[in-house]
Amino acid sequence: MTGDRADGAGGADALLTVLELLARQAPPARFDDLLDEARRTGLADGELHRLERAVELAGEVHAARAREARHEDGLAALTDTARDLTSPTTSTACSASSPAAPAGSSASTSRT
Repeated sequence: MTGDRADGAGGADALLTVLELLARQAPPARFDDLLDEARRTGLADGELHRLERAVELAGEVHAARAREARHEDGLAALTDTARDLTSPTTSTACSASSPAAPAGSSASTSRT
């Protein structure tokens, strides 16, 4: 619990460290390191169990954030595609490349 730990000792500080790591979006390995250190230092069984549960929940929060980020990326791509398909430059380019001239234009009617 060095480096990321709050002042003091014990399970409460370990739980606070989990929150600090979560707030900083630390990689999962940092949470594993925290658990390993708590086991090495002999954290009491009840406190260790709470810390393990806190780390498990932090992993769920991390996974939820990742899902939300993927969802937002997908929505942004969808929005960009819709914008591209409906932009005036796209529809102008499509009609300009059309081989047939519009009905009633001077090119389609001949006067003799």
